[in-house]
Amino acid sequence: MLIPAETHLSEVGRRARENGAWVKALTEGLDDEALLWQPEPRRWGVAECLEHLVATGSAYHPRIREAIENGAPCEADPAYRPRLWARLFIHSAGPRGRLPLRAPRPFRPPEARPDVAERFMSQQDELLSFVDAARGVDLQRARVPSPVSRFLVLTLGEVFEVIVAHQERHLAQAQAVVERPGFPQR
Repeated sequence: MLIPAETHLSEVGRRARENGAWVKALTEGLDDEALLWQPEPRRWGVAECLEHLVATGSAYHPRIREAIENGAPCEADPAYRPRLWARLFIHSAGPRGRLPLRAPRPFRPPEARPDVAERFMSQQDELLSFVDAARGVDLQRARVPSPVSRFLVLTLGEVFEVIVAHQERHLAQAQAVVERPGFPQR
């Protein structure tokens, strides 16, 4: 399915803003104990989910910046279409993906800190600035190499979609933690 690049960037921006609002709503009123609470040992709580997203952003954002800076400009609004294997990757990274994978080393959350929501929001602002800066860049030709494997290279359009889908996955996971019995009440 071909999507005009501007439509794709607008949709990615909308989803990124919604994810930011979700984090604000999810963490509003949580004290440090609730934010750092884990449902079981070695199971991620709200803070670990957000730390994972911050770690992922820290690994990808410099690569996205470079792809935008070095990306081929485009005169018109070219169509965007994720490649078949990228669509599978986007799906597996998203909320309906069912691959129970251990996060690769660069994406593993460090010890959770209570300021994680603020750090996530700061990164989200940076992501939105990248989406704006990508207007006029060929989303199909600009490439973003994976921080994990030199064999995984996404187009700029694909990486934006992977990031927001991945955020939605772990925000749903964090939401489920808040709704669990035993979660410290707000």
